Amino acid sequence: MKFNNTIYKILSISIPIILISFCILRLGNIKPYQVQKLLREGHPIRVSYEEFNKKYNDEDKVYILIKNNKKFEFSYVENLLNRISQVLKRTPGVNSYSHLGNAKFINYANNTFKLESFIKNGNLSKGSQNRLETDFWSNHLISEDGTTLLITVTLSSKIDRKKRVPLIKKIIQKIESITSKNNELKANFIGTEVANYWFTHEMIRNAAQITPLLFTIFGLFFFLVFKSFKSMLISFIVIVLAYASTSILITFVEEGIGPYSNFALLFVIIVSTSDLIHFFIQFKQSHSNLSDTIKKIRIPCLLTSLTTAIGFSSLLINENLPLKYLGLYCISGTFIAYFLTFNFVPLTIKAFNVTVPSLESPREKTNRLWSIIFNHYKKISTFFIFFATLLFINTFSLKIDDNTYNKFNETHPLSQAITAFKDNLNFMGSVDIIIKSKKQSIISEKSIDDIKKLENDLLKIPTASHLKSFSQFYDNMRETLANDFSEERIDSIFTMLYNYGALNSLYKYTTNEIRTTLFLNSLSSTDLENTIIEITKLKDRYPQFEVEVNGFAAIRNYISQNVIKNFITSIALTFVLIAIVFLALFKSIKWSLLALVPNLLPLLVISGFMGIFDITIDNNLLILVSITLGISVDDTIHFIYKLKENLEISNLEMAIKNTVNATLYPLLSTTSIFLLTFPSFLLSDVVLFEQVGFFLMASLLTAFVADFFLLPSVLLIISKKDKP
Repeated sequence: MKFNNTIYKILSISIPIILISFCILRLGNIKPYQVQKLLREGHPIRVSYEEFNKKYNDEDKVYILIKNNKKFEFSYVENLLNRISQVLKRTPGVNSYSHLGNAKFINYANNTFKLESFIKNGNLSKGSQNRLETDFWSNHLISEDGTTLLITVTLSSKIDRKKRVPLIKKIIQKIESITSKNNELKANFIGTEVANYWFTHEMIRNAAQITPLLFTIFGLFFFLVFKSFKSMLISFIVIVLAYASTSILITFVEEGIGPYSNFALLFVIIVSTSDLIHFFIQFKQSHSNLSDTIKKIRIPCLLTSLTTAIGFSSLLINENLPLKYLGLYCISGTFIAYFLTFNFVPLTIKAFNVTVPSLESPREKTNRLWSIIFNHYKKISTFFIFFATLLFINTFSLKIDDNTYNKFNETHPLSQAITAFKDNLNFMGSVDIIIKSKKQSIISEKSIDDIKKLENDLLKIPTASHLKSFSQFYDNMRETLANDFSEERIDSIFTMLYNYGALNSLYKYTTNEIRTTLFLNSLSSTDLENTIIEITKLKDRYPQFEVEVNGFAAIRNYISQNVIKNFITSIALTFVLIAIVFLALFKSIKWSLLALVPNLLPLLVISGFMGIFDITIDNNLLILVSITLGISVDDTIHFIYKLKENLEISNLEMAIKNTVNATLYPLLSTTSIFLLTFPSFLLSDVVLFEQVGFFLMASLLTAFVADFFLLPSVLLIISKKDKP
């Protein structure tokens, strides 16, 4: 026996150390965020976007807006942009940069072409002002009111993805070190890599602040509930092991931690506490009898783990890869936590002879609760019906919309940058339109004239703000050539500029296509969908062209429009699977339906409150429904499992009373610890975290109240009807 205890102790200490050490080695890898990786490899939309990005290299663009409180003096602009150029030139990884200080326009005089700078010796050069007012240049270098400058930085496509986050950080710091010397200047940064930087920054901050806070909350909670330092330490180790094991799984599947997988880790920390609380409370009630504890609690905890996994299994059918993986990690973490609770915990208890103070059920409080339920069960049922009806009505106010650009709260630098670009440069959401000619050259005069008609129709779309296109550049060249204009001459100019690389963002000779970027006056995905529909309608009007919506807008629209389809499929599948589990457990359709009743209310809380507070739904709804269904069902299972046991020895009314008495303390404890985690979600700047935190707490509190008030009330109504 002594030898076995020694082995137990060695295993209890060595297994956590090995697993946690391996986790620490793997956790250093942060996976960069890329929009195309929301879809699986080989997906047609992803393939199309990747091909587009190879041609036009949009992901490597960083846009810097420098806002002044007053109109810029051009002498100051020249000096400011020269300093910024020197900084960017000395930054490894920056391929090129363009701004008012180094941008050039084509001038034609005496049968000679010249590239002219916009600024010379602290003033606008001759003809510059007229150029800046054309459609092609307007709001692309300086705002119309002269208070805002735009700098476009192109990163080297050869930079390893892991090195891009520190590069963006370096660029932001260097630019801000220049602008911060003038209190009237404010630098704002947007772009795909900038968003990736802020997501990564938030993940690191979560790891440094939120995760330790959660561990601290759980440690204190376990000590207060169990009144045992050893049981608190064991519980703490189990949570860390579940976290570490899931982290290792993530790094093997995705080769790094991403924004969604980081959220999964937070959930695993939270959900792993549930089985531990039920285990140690039963351990207290069983007077530290380990075998009796396992016998009474293993099956209901297995069922709750199963239903939690079912809740997240609905995400596995989602086309959004991060959501699919989120479901996988949460399912894995749930069963890892269950395995550790019923294998590692007993092993450690045996090895170190752990005991906890015995717990007597708080009969006085539960009797008072039972008295309220028994005397007012009809009123309680009526109240819940009224509450559910109110929530159901507000569910119809829900709006499906994914504002991809605003994933952080209003005070976050990225949110402020988006507002600055919108207000100063009309630089909001955009749609990239690829136009190919089916017969003649896309840059022939006839094609350009037809394209201009097409673009005029594009600008008539209600959501359209302005556009940037090859036809604008063509008109710009036509005005430059004036009387010497000819199609042959302009073809030769385009050939020269194309070979020079000056037309890379607008025209591709090899595929005979041009790119038109239509800027929108809204960031809404609903407006984006309507815009794409209107663009699609124009195809029939211009049969000489192939008109295709591509780029970020296309992939974003596809993902956002699949939210509702995935949601309906997911929730239907989840309910069916949970109903099957209930049916297998209770072997009765009536009991299975009863078990589902209190679990509909938390879902109505989510949808109803979202409708009341006008919160648009996107992937947040999928995550919330999965978590809520998975966790809220847990309390119901523990309640009804105990009720079925009590029905074997007493009538329904007494069985309900005894069940309330037996389950109130453990279920109140699990709900309380979930509620205590809510403040930690508010530390995050990511809107999704705040939303999930708030609605999860509200829905789980509702689930607890429904289990202890609504479910007994419904059972009492049934029992009264069944009496002769």
